Amino acid sequence: MTEQQRDTVSSSAEVPSLIDMDDAFDFTIAVVANNYVGDVQRCVESALKWVGDRSAEVIVVDNGSTDGTPDWL
Repeated sequence: MTEQQRDTVSSSAEVPSLIDMDDAFDFTIAVVANNYVGDVQRCVESALKWVGDRSAEVIVVDNGSTDGTPDWL
């Protein structure tokens, strides 16, 4: 992955609608996290390992982690 992006969004009203645009990725990987930073890391790294030559985005939703997960993200 050559480009990484980190955004914090509280409401869909904060971002423009992309509903009419073509898909930017072949698929989306979504992970919900609440602590267990090691497990989150392994999950994301494993998912990225299997992406291969397809395009994918990874969205990690942090649900109030207090163990360093937000720092890793």
